[in-house]
Amino acid sequence: KSLNTFWEQILNNQYGKTKAANAGQLPSFLAFDLFWLKNQGFKIEGLDKVAATMKMIEQIENRQARHPDIPKYEILKSYQKEGVQWLLDLYELKLGALLCDEMGLGKTAQAICFLDILKKQHTKNKKSHGPHLIIVPSSLVYNWQSEFEKFAPSVQTQLVLSKVHMKSADEKADVWITTYGIFSENDQYFNERKWDVIIFDEAQFMKNSGSQRAKAALKIKSQFRCLLTGTPLENHIKEFITLMEISVPGSVVSPASKDIVFNPDHPGYFEYIDYLRKRLKPLICRRTKKSAQLDLPEKMESQLFIEFDQAQKDLYKKVAASYNDQVKTLIQTEGEQKAQLN
Repeated sequence: KSLNTFWEQILNNQYGKTKAANAGQLPSFLAFDLFWLKNQGFKIEGLDKVAATMKMIEQIENRQARHPDIPKYEILKSYQKEGVQWLLDLYELKLGALLCDEMGLGKTAQAICFLDILKKQHTKNKKSHGPHLIIVPSSLVYNWQSEFEKFAPSVQTQLVLSKVHMKSADEKADVWITTYGIFSENDQYFNERKWDVIIFDEAQFMKNSGSQRAKAALKIKSQFRCLLTGTPLENHIKEFITLMEISVPGSVVSPASKDIVFNPDHPGYFEYIDYLRKRLKPLICRRTKKSAQLDLPEKMESQLFIEFDQAQKDLYKKVAASYNDQVKTLIQTEGEQKAQLN
């Protein structure tokens, strides 16, 4: 069935066509299907480019820090250096990445060192490229700016936080930093530029595929996308699918799978989800504090109970009664399945 799924993606190819009547253009992420099928015992033969891509995928699986510049970042821990190498490999393959290390493991530092190495590579190779765009929650704007000063002071950053900033933006700046609000409200402005790398920090902000943020993120073009989040899956697998589609468009929802992936009642749903888990594994990097073997003290939790005063008790009862009435009304008019409060 895995082979059939892969073949259906080729037969239903909507990714692009070449001048040759019997040829088509397929996205790089389909190489993961080839790699997975190879591991299942299928014999894979193809062009040199396919073979080179397969070899790169094997390197991604190993995640050993090989780039000569990585050891220079002595401040990084070994698992962070592996994370930087993983990002560089996926960038080379023109794919995307979902870096979802547990909070506190330095996702920001890894992303910054990755961009710093790219700048050095582009300068050395005299390669023309667009700037990088980093989209963050408002509360983290200045944190990113200070982290660049700490880890990569040679990278020129600029903040784009208003219409004034947009009009006076320095097109030659290495990195543009903006917020989700500015980005989604001015998506046309950002779509007019050719971005090299786009980084979405706290990517769970886009978990709702119908939100303006997610729609703007799916629409914008770049050479590479990296999503940072400590919680790639909070409530439902649809959230994870949305993040993967933003990271590598088409990697989850293809013409052959669109009737399966959003329908848990489909007879092939769970098998397809297992298939996705295996083929998308190289695009996802998740480490916990325990797996990173950090020498950290055990987490301590304390429970504090605070009594309401009479005014607070009265307000609580009033709000609770109001919401109770709203829920009852919604169930009567919309039905229990559709009833929800926003």
